Amino acid sequence: MTAGTLGWLVFLALIKNFSSFPTYVKLIDLKLTATEGSCIEIKCEVINPLSDDGGAYWYWLKDAKWNGNDFIGTVIYSTDTIVQPVSPDFADRVKYIGSVFSTWKEAHIRPKPLCNILICNLKKNDSGEYAFRYKGGRVIGSTNPNVTLEVTENPCLITFEKPPAVMESEQITLTCSTSSSCSSSPQIEDLSGSSSSQLLNNQPQGTRTTVSFTAHPEDDGKVFSCQTEGNTDEYRIRNITITVEYGPKDVSAEKSSESVREGDSVTLTCLAKGVPTPNISWVRNNQVVSNEAEWTITRIDASYSGVYHCEAQNKHGTEQSQPVTVNVTYAPDVEIETTSSEVKEGDTVSFTCAVKRSNPQPDTYTWQKDGANIGHFQTYVVNRMKPEDSGSYTCTATNTVGTGTSPALQINVKYRPRKTNLLISESNARLGQPFSFTCNTDAYPPPLKYSWYRYNNNKHFDSSQWTSRTTATNVLKLEQVQREDEGIYKCNATNEIGTGDDSEEENIQVLYPPTEPILSMAEEVTENTTITISCTVESVPPSRLTVKMASTSKSANSKSVSSQRGEYWLSNNNLQLIFNVTSADDGFYTCTALNSLGSNTSKQRKLVVKYAPDVEIQTTSSEVKEGDTVSFTCAVKRSNPQPDTYTWQKDGANIGHFQTYVVNRMKPEDSGSYTCTATNTVGTGTSPALQINVKYRPRKTNLLISESNARLGQPFSFTCNTDAYPPPLKYSWYRYNNNKHFDSSQWTSRTTATNVLKLEQVQREDEGIYKCNATNEIGTGDDSEEENIEVLCNSTCSPHLLH
Repeated sequence: MTAGTLGWLVFLALIKNFSSFPTYVKLIDLKLTATEGSCIEIKCEVINPLSDDGGAYWYWLKDAKWNGNDFIGTVIYSTDTIVQPVSPDFADRVKYIGSVFSTWKEAHIRPKPLCNILICNLKKNDSGEYAFRYKGGRVIGSTNPNVTLEVTENPCLITFEKPPAVMESEQITLTCSTSSSCSSSPQIEDLSGSSSSQLLNNQPQGTRTTVSFTAHPEDDGKVFSCQTEGNTDEYRIRNITITVEYGPKDVSAEKSSESVREGDSVTLTCLAKGVPTPNISWVRNNQVVSNEAEWTITRIDASYSGVYHCEAQNKHGTEQSQPVTVNVTYAPDVEIETTSSEVKEGDTVSFTCAVKRSNPQPDTYTWQKDGANIGHFQTYVVNRMKPEDSGSYTCTATNTVGTGTSPALQINVKYRPRKTNLLISESNARLGQPFSFTCNTDAYPPPLKYSWYRYNNNKHFDSSQWTSRTTATNVLKLEQVQREDEGIYKCNATNEIGTGDDSEEENIQVLYPPTEPILSMAEEVTENTTITISCTVESVPPSRLTVKMASTSKSANSKSVSSQRGEYWLSNNNLQLIFNVTSADDGFYTCTALNSLGSNTSKQRKLVVKYAPDVEIQTTSSEVKEGDTVSFTCAVKRSNPQPDTYTWQKDGANIGHFQTYVVNRMKPEDSGSYTCTATNTVGTGTSPALQINVKYRPRKTNLLISESNARLGQPFSFTCNTDAYPPPLKYSWYRYNNNKHFDSSQWTSRTTATNVLKLEQVQREDEGIYKCNATNEIGTGDDSEEENIEVLCNSTCSPHLLH
């Protein structure tokens, strides 16, 4: 990079090659001077688009140095304080005053986005060189040259300290001072602009000014400033805020609404002044019911009615508000009172709308039968009950709050059978097949018996030619229809009140085959949820209904949906199948109706089954070498709809959010258990764990000895410890036994399959310098550190024999 330009590098993660990028940020002023205690703005503008995506961040450094890998220095501002923490000396003094980070990507339009910072309360040791750094995706860059700041001494540096808190009516003193070298006196000013503070003393004494006054409650929170005479630099002004404490006063209680209805949201507000801020308590019947200054009862009921007041308390005293009355009004709660719920036709019945609770009391009443208005008095009387008077009775009572409705009271009027009619199972019967008649009637209580009459000559009605029979139910069944069964039929019914009129006559009619079935079902469901499939058809006699499913696969054949899948319900020309859906249920459905006269099939309906992803990890190998590039793909085995997000984890920690995760240069530390998850609108699927083992040659090899010195004739062993995967195939041992300066030509060596070299009986010639290394299928690691072994004489030899 040349001087006076901003150099940018694109670093492809863990790849050797790199390429340069154009200039993105331009510094405005490269040399700045400011006064101690003031502020300075370092200006820069973004001249080419920069992204704020993918974890991009930027920061400013003071006195940055290159350490061989990156620039290091004092971080004075950072957008990512986890990666680049800010120095405590600058944490509260540096503020970003540039454009919003997201606008940097729009640097191609004017005006250009700014990246300015402001450093305040400057110190002399803030002098130095300041650099801008950006890291985003594969782009890493730094300014060069950088901004040089010189902080000059301020002979009039202001010291203005906040005084301790005082009670009202006490005297408070503000003191502002500057250095002895300053030629002007500091001045204290009340920034509130109010005249409530009566300054008792304003005593400039050279480089020190003192202001005293009597504190009042309204002085709490006032801001005072101090600056030297003739100062024109707003950044050299110092401000403080004073605290005046006093006991609670002006305590008042308010409620959000004068009219309070049950179920309303009501807020009781307690207003109070005091320093420290008073604690608030709401009191009813000498009991504290809340400690919130703004107490909201989201759904109030009658139990909250009463007289409340609030109390404000701090360490200087307690003050009580005026009382507030809460009167909760509510709509009536009513029920019906009567002598009996079952009466006979012609009886007189009285109904009363009894009030269980109401505030205020009801002013109007309304009676309804089966939803229709029938009266407006508290008591409703029916003088002669008729069957039509049977039904569901309710009463409502209304006050100024609302209306309450009673539980329904079912009234059943007893009467003999009436409106009797004869139904036949088919419009015509088939010879040799069963056939049935149904005698329907309107009666209460239900009939005790049914009487059936038949006229079988197909001639005009003649009562002398009818035959009859009785049944306990309202069905008459002909087991096998014969030709002579053709005729005109009628029926009547009898209950405990009496026998009703005869039904209209019915003539047997012809059977017919099924119409086109109607198949009803959802078009789209989620796996493991319940689906209801209904099929209805019209036919006489009733049809047999079958639901079939054909998979969306072209080669798949249709198959019946088993009634054992879940709940199966089949009635006269109606079928309902309820079961839990799996992905195998995705396909095309039809319903077939079949009776003795023919069959018919419904229109085809398609069912789409949605389900969470089922994923697995696909990669070239589960074992790779150090330095290899490995690509992991979160392969979707099945998913509907397709996943919209992916997450990768290694040993339980998140590492990525793409379907394919790439590690460009594998390290031993990349070994571990990898999983991926995929999520769609239905849910999340997690792959089986994939264990990755990175192969690398032996490293961190060290030689251990069984004792610090060997003894002649005794066993002695060496252990060669190393870190490798896969484990070493052999260990190589080297000895230099002339106790002279190292010369590789004088080493002897041997190999073992294990990491232990054992000398069964130490000989004099075993004395020397030892080292080892290890070899696995990847290669041979570095040699261990050397160990010098000295052979000592045992109790039966003379030391001179060793030398």
